[in-house]
Amino acid sequence: MICHNCGSEFDGKFCPNCGSPAENNYPSNTPNPYGQPQQYNQQGYGQQQYGQQQGYGQQQYGGYGQQGYGYPNPGMNGSGMSGVQIRSIVTCIILCFVTCGIYGIIWFINLTDDTNRISQEPSATSGGTAFVLTLITCGIYGLYWAYKQGERLERVRASRGLAPGSLPILYLVLNLFGLSIVAYALMQNEINTLA
Repeated sequence: MICHNCGSEFDGKFCPNCGSPAENNYPSNTPNPYGQPQQYNQQGYGQQQYGQQQGYGQQQYGGYGQQGYGYPNPGMNGSGMSGVQIRSIVTCIILCFVTCGIYGIIWFINLTDDTNRISQEPSATSGGTAFVLTLITCGIYGLYWAYKQGERLERVRASRGLAPGSLPILYLVLNLFGLSIVAYALMQNEINTLA
């Protein structure tokens, strides 16, 4: 067999080079439909882009697009590194209450960084900076942050062909009325869906 992912020849259930399963490959006597495998890999569509860097079956098969079956992860940026972690909303809310809001700071930072990654805007304000600005401005920057989070997530939704919503206004209103934990939960749900 010739691996469709990295171009290596192999005989078995998985490619020894990148971990691609045999059912995704074609016999070695068949012309390669993908052209030059190495060139294909160098353009960023090979093992890193398709989540194969650590091989087949990582993290209990990895789920869709996460170092597993090799499906593209929509949350990946051009470098092939996703970094977006799917989090349990219930667990995050419980941790916020158990830690008297301390985990809420961590969640705020992670939401910001995950949104930057999924919207492919690495130059956007980092989570740590956004938190410091929110502290310095006594929460005023937090309102701007909520609106911008909604805008970025709306852009990602539009790029994926999903129905538009009113996320910026929703997040802003929830933060205005002191329901920021609800806004966090909705943001996390959106990130989990898009990732």
